[in-house]
Amino acid sequence: MPKERKRNIKAKASAAARGKKSFYRPTSELDSNKGGSNKREENRSYCLAYCKVCGEKPSEIRPLTAAIQDISKNGVNIRYIGKPLPIGSLVSMSVLNLNIKKSAKVIWSNSIDNTYALAGLEFDEPISLPIAIAI
Repeated sequence: MPKERKRNIKAKASAAARGKKSFYRPTSELDSNKGGSNKREENRSYCLAYCKVCGEKPSEIRPLTAAIQDISKNGVNIRYIGKPLPIGSLVSMSVLNLNIKKSAKVIWSNSIDNTYALAGLEFDEPISLPIAIAI
C-alpha cells in the first residue's frame, strides 16, 4: 500500500474515532490488510449504539458509557472518554438500545488523545446480532 494512502487511512480513522464526520469505515479498510494488529478474525458490522461498561472488580474499572464503533458476534470495538482499560480485565457490557447484556474480556485498549480511548472487547460467548445490524 502506498505511503500516501496509509496516511490518509490513519487520518480518517483518527477523525472517525474523535466523532468527526467521515465516510471512513475502519472495518472494510482493515479487513483487506491481512496480518499485523489490524487482522480481523471475522466480519464486523458498523453500529451506532451506546453501551454501559462496568468492571467485574469495581476497583479496577469504574462504570463508563461508550459508543460502539463496530460489533460482531464475538466482540465489540468501543470509544469512550477516559483512560485505556487494563488489558485482560473482565467487564460486563449492556447495549442500551439493543437489549444485549454480556460479559467480556478487554483484548486491547489505546488512548486516542488526552480525552478519548478505544478498546476491543471479546464476549465470553457469541451473541446473535439483530438482523438490522448483521446486514
